[in-house]
Amino acid sequence: MMRFAAIALLAVALGSWACAARAAERAGVFTFNVTREGEPIGTYRVAFSHDGERTEIDAKMELEVTFAMVPLYYFSNRRREVWQDGRPIMITSRTDDNGEKVDITLRPDGAGYVRTVNGRVDKLDASTKVLAMWNRETLEAKPGLFVSVIEDETLELAFTLVGKETMVIDGRQIAVDHYRMTGTEERDIWYDADGQVARVRFERHGDQIEYVRNEYLARPLDGRLARK
Repeated sequence: MMRFAAIALLAVALGSWACAARAAERAGVFTFNVTREGEPIGTYRVAFSHDGERTEIDAKMELEVTFAMVPLYYFSNRRREVWQDGRPIMITSRTDDNGEKVDITLRPDGAGYVRTVNGRVDKLDASTKVLAMWNRETLEAKPGLFVSVIEDETLELAFTLVGKETMVIDGRQIAVDHYRMTGTEERDIWYDADGQVARVRFERHGDQIEYVRNEYLARPLDGRLARK
């Protein structure tokens, strides 16, 4: 059966996509439409708030691939992240990858981290980099190993700036910076002038997958999505 678990890698994945908002927007909600070869397969919503150097994120993703109205694949992820001074101090993530459940928690442990995956405990040293593309510092990191907080994976990645482009969000043309992620996984990612993810594109099993943001500006915060 065709697998699409990497579709969610950026929620981040790919993480984690709540992005550093402009000073006047300390909290809000963004939504993304997810398509496969131009056909909708799901949505991704992320709520974020900022208080000084503290960032809190609640994210919710649901994807379903069907053929002739018959479900072929289902993926969901709910995640909560708390970051302080550019470092995660608590991440919890629950994933249903077509029936395969993955529960992950990550917390600091001295200079490194402790990551628990379905009860298995991993000690991660101070060189560990957490894949969180909402944090522009992630793209500035040296090429190397990044740990996922959605899947039980460690990825070898590098990021480069392709150039400046324009795109339309919510009927408005905006300037964006186009970055490319290469290595274990390859992605094209576009950020707006405020450092917020606007679009993500990649190929999976020969199909083009895209996340496109719906809102030009974040909507008012409507509660923690992971609790809904």
